[in-house]
Amino acid sequence: MRVPTVHRDSTNAYLAARAVFLLVLRGGFTRGRRAGQRIADDVHTIAIPGLGTGVGRIGFNTCARQVRAAIDDVLLGQFEMPHSWAEASERHQLLYTDRPTRLQF
Repeated sequence: MRVPTVHRDSTNAYLAARAVFLLVLRGGFTRGRRAGQRIADDVHTIAIPGLGTGVGRIGFNTCARQVRAAIDDVLLGQFEMPHSWAEASERHQLLYTDRPTRLQF
């Protein structure tokens, strides 16, 4: 978390988990004896402990929902660009609630 904040609608857990997954899948070592090697060759397990549930006060269910969304998007390759603003808004809201509200009339 860049700055500790208390937001019910934070997406910090999603963004952090997504960053970890992308780094492992696409990243490489840049220095030392492993320079040029893929990180995925050395990482066999990723542990995601309640991201943002401490100081960030993100609820446990919200954290789990967001980590699952990152798994779906990155590891399972299920991400698709939204086709409309309404769809983008709904996807964003689903990161922190199971009851999105329609913001577009």
